[in-house]
Amino acid sequence: MYVMRKYNLNLNGTPYFVSSTENTQYGVYLKRAEIKIKFVSVPEYNSYNVYKNGTKFADYTPTVQKNMRLTDNIYGKNVSVKGWIISLQIQIDTIDDFNSYKIVVKNAIGSSIYTIDLVSASAPFMPKILQTAAKQTQIFVLWIPGFNGGFSQWFNVEYKEIGEIYWKSITTRSFNLIVIGGLQPATKYLIRMFSRNMIDDSNRTEEILIQTDKYAIVETSLSVQSVVILSLVIIIAVLPVAGMGLYVRRLKQRYRDRMEPAINVQTPEGTFGESAHYTDIIEIDNLQPTSQCT
Repeated sequence: MYVMRKYNLNLNGTPYFVSSTENTQYGVYLKRAEIKIKFVSVPEYNSYNVYKNGTKFADYTPTVQKNMRLTDNIYGKNVSVKGWIISLQIQIDTIDDFNSYKIVVKNAIGSSIYTIDLVSASAPFMPKILQTAAKQTQIFVLWIPGFNGGFSQWFNVEYKEIGEIYWKSITTRSFNLIVIGGLQPATKYLIRMFSRNMIDDSNRTEEILIQTDKYAIVETSLSVQSVVILSLVIIIAVLPVAGMGLYVRRLKQRYRDRMEPAINVQTPEGTFGESAHYTDIIEIDNLQPTSQCT
């Protein structure tokens, strides 16, 4: 029997930095950058120091968050652990501020070191359009994003009909696919895109020419063909039925002509002769073969 329960696993040891701590973080020249260090410490950490170029560094503003839910990767699985986040606000006044920073975290058992490279952020790199596909009123655009420049990026897909002056735009944070809807069938469009982050825009991609399907025209043509085909099918189906109806009527008339002279003739068993007459007529009406019993 297996029972699911929740346990807190506390293993005493030196502090360790969780896998979600990024070893490369980004800042903008002449602006304030933020370095985040995420770690677990049992027992609790008691101090930390920051070093730049091998020298103790103190030109920052710290913020400490305790008992935070952090993501760590253990044996290939992402798990949630409880730990600390130390945020260091660093003013980027010179190019030298883009550097490697060593953070040393200590507890009662020992210390651990983590190195973070603070690099200059930039505009995102240009995305690459992999494929475009068109339906009657939709165009699908599939792309690969470029480097985000160090910050979150979003994407702008622009489109316009051939001959139009102004571009229309759709913005998305999706990383690979967008659907442009409400387009005209059998119409040529130009597609291009770029990405954007808090710093700037990337270069625009080359324009791609694509045409929507001719659904409306094809549909009208098919409708006419369908009417013609349906009419032919009805005619073909009706002709045999009409011919069969005429044939049955002729058979009935021939039986009537043949049987009328015999109506006044008395058979040895008159009732049997009359019922036989009606049986023949019913069988012809139903187009069933006369069954014979021995």
